Amino acid sequence: MARLFLTPFTMDGPTQLAFNATRLTGEGDFLGAEEIYFTSLTALNDSGVNAVALIGFDDDTDTITVSIRADGLEADQLHPQHIHGFMGDDPDEAMLPTMDADTDGDGFIELLEAAPSYGPVLLSLTDDGMADAFPMAEDGTISFTETYSLPMQDLGDDPMLDLREIVLHGMSVDGSAGDGTDGEIDGTAGYKATLPVAAGELDMIEDTDGLLTALGIDGIDFGGFGPPMGDAGMTMG
Repeated sequence: MARLFLTPFTMDGPTQLAFNATRLTGEGDFLGAEEIYFTSLTALNDSGVNAVALIGFDDDTDTITVSIRADGLEADQLHPQHIHGFMGDDPDEAMLPTMDADTDGDGFIELLEAAPSYGPVLLSLTDDGMADAFPMAEDGTISFTETYSLPMQDLGDDPMLDLREIVLHGMSVDGSAGDGTDGEIDGTAGYKATLPVAAGELDMIEDTDGLLTALGIDGIDFGGFGPPMGDAGMTMG
């Protein structure tokens, strides 16, 4: 567990939280956020992926800033990543899929099998919002931050982030499972870009103590500056 040092200040709650999110991530776009959300993703399909995500929502500018840190991904492959959820005026909460979702019994939770749990794609998390510009995990890791103006794709200007889920995709299989079944696990070997490898439900962070706890930091000392996320914050284990 790391210990982080932050500068002293006098601010209201949301502003203080946004300031600390900026210090922890090194990303200035968090400064305007009125709401901060976090998830520690759960590995799916025995992927071994460790990942965390932090999202700031700025209601004044209708923007969200998304930071994702992940390791244990398959190296030198593109890894699609999205915000998933259900649409409508009173949508259901996105939930982490369990192995009960494996309806064809091939031992994997595939793309369409997971969808009833966490819903369709609402926003593709790509560079500059460009289609299919997903991050490349050159060494098996991703360090990603991007800001999006809402509404975008199917995520509205009220994103209802506490009902949403972050999902990462992409893993190779040996072709020993799923012969004769539908879906990406169909008895053929190779890289399955749509196969879910990690997912996590977003929770709102209410205060700085909650942010520090979520990021795995054991304390705060208002006596100096601390390192950005990745050195002290957002630990991967």
